[in-house]
Amino acid sequence: MLMNVIQFYTHLADQNTQNPQVRVYLESNLPFVMQNLAPEADPFESLLGPGTCEFLTSLSKLEGFRELDAKYGIVKAIEIHALNPASPQYVPALLAFSKIARNSLLFDSLDPKVIDAYRKMIATRPMTPEKLTSLAMLVSKNSSANLQSFFTFSLNDLVIPYMHDPNMQSSAIIVLKALSEHVWGVKRISDSTTIMEWLQDRQGRDYEEIQGKFDVLESMLQTTRNEERTAGRQELHGPLGKWRAHIEIFVSRGPFWVDSIAAVATEGGGN
Repeated sequence: MLMNVIQFYTHLADQNTQNPQVRVYLESNLPFVMQNLAPEADPFESLLGPGTCEFLTSLSKLEGFRELDAKYGIVKAIEIHALNPASPQYVPALLAFSKIARNSLLFDSLDPKVIDAYRKMIATRPMTPEKLTSLAMLVSKNSSANLQSFFTFSLNDLVIPYMHDPNMQSSAIIVLKALSEHVWGVKRISDSTTIMEWLQDRQGRDYEEIQGKFDVLESMLQTTRNEERTAGRQELHGPLGKWRAHIEIFVSRGPFWVDSIAAVATEGGGN
């Protein structure tokens, strides 16, 4: 029953993001809900942790969330679990932290010690899909001017080892997709010959891999063109560097283009 109540609160936050009456109602129930993430929460309250994280994520969309956070310590309560892999609430709190912190105002107000702890936790082995997904969520749609300086991760460590890992590949792709939304991210990706050649390989284990790689390249090209429109000029290569012409042709052909001439030649050689 309590989980249903929390889900009801989440629905209210999702559907009435600008209604002040909804905020007042939700705030009145916030202390009760926050107990589920308290260090002294009992086992039953801990079972409500994932739903609570989802609710707090939805609550962050409300106008005035920063005031609520300052009053009730919402982000701090999530941080305790998100930065502690031993916590039973680690995964839902980690994803909630990423979704909330990608708000540029909140991101810029985070304690540098928290940022450093998060960065260290993400980089520490073993790497997991949850870590990569969390990082992608934090980077995607984050307009903070400090995001580039935050992203000190090496793609050689973060992406390349997992490009062909069936358990990690999807998460590696969404990290690249998140980076592709930023000009500096496009540059970081295009600086890696290994990654760029893999992205342009139309072969893959399944539809998800092929479409995912194409989506990254398409987003990189779109980011490049948006930057040129904003600057009012077109560079010879832009952030895509030497790959610019190749990517324009690649994207124009779609994700499942096949060279019919090469295919015929291959078939003929086998007779």
